[in-house]
Amino acid sequence: MHVVRNAWYVAAWSSELSAKPQSRTLLGESVFLARKTDGTPVALGNRCPHRFAPLHMGTWSENTIQCGYHGLRFGVDGACVENPTGKGAIPRQARIAAYPVAERDGFVWIWMGDADAADEGLVPDYSMLNAPTQRHAMGGYLHIKTNYQFMIDNLMDLSHVAFLHPAFGTRSMAQGKVEMIEDKRILHVNRLMPSCEAPSYLLAVAGPDRKVDHWLDMTLHMPSSMILASGASRPGQGRRGGAPLSSHVVTPETDGITHYFFSISLDATQFSAHDLDQLHAQQKQVFLTEDIPMLEGCQSLMGTTDLWALQPVLLATDAGPVRARKWLDQMILEEGAQQERVSA
Repeated sequence: MHVVRNAWYVAAWSSELSAKPQSRTLLGESVFLARKTDGTPVALGNRCPHRFAPLHMGTWSENTIQCGYHGLRFGVDGACVENPTGKGAIPRQARIAAYPVAERDGFVWIWMGDADAADEGLVPDYSMLNAPTQRHAMGGYLHIKTNYQFMIDNLMDLSHVAFLHPAFGTRSMAQGKVEMIEDKRILHVNRLMPSCEAPSYLLAVAGPDRKVDHWLDMTLHMPSSMILASGASRPGQGRRGGAPLSSHVVTPETDGITHYFFSISLDATQFSAHDLDQLHAQQKQVFLTEDIPMLEGCQSLMGTTDLWALQPVLLATDAGPVRARKWLDQMILEEGAQQERVSA
């Protein structure tokens, strides 16, 4: 798979995990997910090394998983701790992967690369969505039949809102001023539409001339975790507080399938719990009925996940996604070179 492995990806919402084990395919690998007796999450390789049975179908007890096929038992460090067959000798190869995990801001994050390189300081910060002044609707999830980079393209170029989501945008979104800022592993793509015609849902902010300064500021924590700050004010008043925040996190399942985790957070002084529920439902509905059909249609007609191989026509609005793709390609190249040096 064309992915960075030495990075934090969302494996699940915190609310999805319990003492009952489950599996989820991440970066092409089936992963066993559960909570230990102290409530902390655990992520292990889900395939038993004996006859390759799915371990989540076994018995999870006292922080060990017993394979439901022939009874091998594994601890949370991945080592086999019991062989109930024969004389009980444990084969040297009887172990499974144990992945570093971190639970932050309502997400369970997983590191599927070099475990020694797992730095929790690199976990993307989503704490602003859970600030005491915010109302936060979490738990949004969709399973999408498209490559994860196409999802990043879609979110890093919000000019498409003017055409794919006409209820929420005007043509000014395709002509906004774009500013890009790079900071370590973070890419900011800020889109400002000054003195533009207000979309219908922003008319309350606009003056008599129906004009607003409208902004869409997307922050990408490489490789695939995004936060959007969007808002509007009367022309000339600048970006003001209280703008909605939303999380958009994508984790590759395979080259052609993506997990999409989304949420929305609103200023509690300006929006009610009812407003929050409505907007969160709207998030899902718009993606289900507009984004997903388009993205899956593009994927189907392309017949490949290699965008550059098709020599796409590039537009001015592609600056953000193109920069993200090139940065990601460089990270993958450098990671591969590092692995070659280690194995040499």
